[in-house]
Amino acid sequence: AGYGIFLRDCEDCWVKDLVITGGARDTSGTATDAAIVVQRSTATIEGCEIRDNIGDPEVVGRTVVGIMGICGREDSRLRIRRNRILRNSWDGIALYRDAQAEIVDNVIDGVDLAAGGAVGGGRGVGIGVTWNARATIRGNLVRRYWKGIGLFVDADGQVEENVVEQVATWGLSLWDAAQGRPRGVFR
Repeated sequence: AGYGIFLRDCEDCWVKDLVITGGARDTSGTATDAAIVVQRSTATIEGCEIRDNIGDPEVVGRTVVGIMGICGREDSRLRIRRNRILRNSWDGIALYRDAQAEIVDNVIDGVDLAAGGAVGGGRGVGIGVTWNARATIRGNLVRRYWKGIGLFVDADGQVEENVVEQVATWGLSLWDAAQGRPRGVFR
C-alpha cells in the first residue's frame, strides 16, 4: 500500500529515533503513500529521520503524487517533534479528515526542489493541513519544496516562529479552495 509504518487504531503509540527510507510508490494515484501513516490513533513521532522516500520515477511521474514523510488522517492525534524529513517525493507532513497535530522543531527539506515534471525530493507542500484538520505548527524549518506551510479548505491552525525558504511558489498560505473557510493565525 505504499506505507512504511502504518499506525491504525492505536492508543498512545510512539515512533522514536528511527530511520525510514527507500519507500515505494503505489501505482494508484489515489493511494495515501507515506513513510508514516497514522489513522484513528494517538501517536508521538519524535527524533526520526525520514528520508529518500522517492519511489520509482516512472510511477511517480504517472500518478503525479509521490511519497509523503508523515500523514495524519481520520481522527488521529499526533505530536510530531524534532524529526528530520528529507528528500521525500511528496508533502513533508500532511493532515486531513479530523486529524490534529502539534508539529514542533522539525526540519523538512526537499533537498532537490524537484519542480515541474521532475521526480525527486521537495514536490508538494512542506506542511499541509487540509479539510477539517487542525494543527499547531511552531519552530520548524521548511525549505526546498514547491510550497511552504498551508492551511486549506476548512483547516484551523496556529503557525508561528517557523522559517520557510527557497520554495518554488508560496511560503505561507490560507486557501479556501472555493469550498471552505480555513482559519489560521500566522506569526
